[in-house]
Amino acid sequence: MELAPRRALGLVWGLLGGAVVFGVLYLLIMAFGGFRFEGAATVDWSAWWVRVLVTGAGIGIVEEIMLRGILYRIVEEFTGTWIATALSGILFGLAHLTNPQATRWGAVAIGLEAGVLFALLYAFTRSLWIVIGFHAGWNLAQGPILGGFVAGTNSPPSLFHTSVHGPDLITGGDFGPEASMIALGFLLIVTAVLCRLLVKHRAVVAPMWIRRARQRAELDPGARQRTELT
Repeated sequence: MELAPRRALGLVWGLLGGAVVFGVLYLLIMAFGGFRFEGAATVDWSAWWVRVLVTGAGIGIVEEIMLRGILYRIVEEFTGTWIATALSGILFGLAHLTNPQATRWGAVAIGLEAGVLFALLYAFTRSLWIVIGFHAGWNLAQGPILGGFVAGTNSPPSLFHTSVHGPDLITGGDFGPEASMIALGFLLIVTAVLCRLLVKHRAVVAPMWIRRARQRAELDPGARQRTELT
């Protein structure tokens, strides 16, 4: 089971992974002059903890259980890993169009980046603990820690302050770093690595009609030959 208690340590690894990957993106955007780290911020701790729970735990748990734990599993069973991953990315992007500072480009970008990445991470690990942790770690590092916009939502109370400079294509503008071309390029590289790992470890689920054809071929040598010819 993806949420079995014995696998709960995956939550910690996911949190660390999400924070590290966002940290690398933050440094990349900073290197291009898009971000400037301004140091510690004045923190309203009560508001900060509320934001941590909402941005990290709440969003990470709800979105991953709904999109990956339920929808992705159902779609993958019928259509296979690749189609399920594409649909997951589309729905993830559409879900962010309702955020206060959402843009069409931001929704497309976050669908291609996070929507696809989270789906592939789930397909590779089969652990919702890891995916929930990764999602939460990304959001927490981005908003409550470093003070950035989180996918089209207002900048939350944060431990540190980051000022934004330069064009939106570098910084992501009011939507947040996910709408940055730097983020798109960087996360597509991470996605490509996950795709390679899935194929290498034979973790790709074929569509139902292909699986059934293979089963028939195993039972009927003649069917196997006809399947190979087609």
